[in-house]
Amino acid sequence: MKKKSFLLLLILLVGGLTVSAQTEKGKWFVSGLNILSFQVGTSKYTDDYGSSKSNISQFCYGPSFLYGSMNFVNSPTINYGIINKLSAGIFLDINLYSDKGENDNSKSKTSVFAIGPSVRYYFMEEKKFLPFAEGKIGFGGTSDKYGSSDASKSGLFLWYLGTGGTYFFKPKVGMDFTLGYGSLVVKDKGSNSNNFKSTISIVNLGIGMIIGF
Repeated sequence: MKKKSFLLLLILLVGGLTVSAQTEKGKWFVSGLNILSFQVGTSKYTDDYGSSKSNISQFCYGPSFLYGSMNFVNSPTINYGIINKLSAGIFLDINLYSDKGENDNSKSKTSVFAIGPSVRYYFMEEKKFLPFAEGKIGFGGTSDKYGSSDASKSGLFLWYLGTGGTYFFKPKVGMDFTLGYGSLVVKDKGSNSNNFKSTISIVNLGIGMIIGF
């Protein structure tokens, strides 16, 4: 009985230390591997001719590139532990859309690209469920091409602040539960600009995966 109790205690201790190692200095992990998320918010458009505003409400399955700019908070991110419990890294978001249309003049292609730094801070160690806070800012651009006309290009800026928790069900594999708020702004960069500005602001509730290596 004593041997079994000692063995069980040893397994629990080793498991706990292995999990906590994912939050230590020098460790790498990939997060933002979205499984399911729900977003609510607003989308606002303004230019020289006026403005419009609409509400956003959508479910997303999978990573950000499947759902475009409204799912920008769920971008794949790679982080490195700079000190215990604090990691910093970089995220990347690429979205490509196309519509063949009925003829050459109705064809359209749209691309969205964003990249930037990301930070995450875990509030504790040696637990299987670890609460955290995180943030990211990003820069990039969009390109829209309709028919045979030249592509119009726009600049992009985004930011996100969130909180949540990671449950490690394997030593290097966990599940993220996140809640946060973010905003994405797109502005026209063309010479024939009508001073348009598009702003998307959302609250995001998500479930995703995190993998350490």
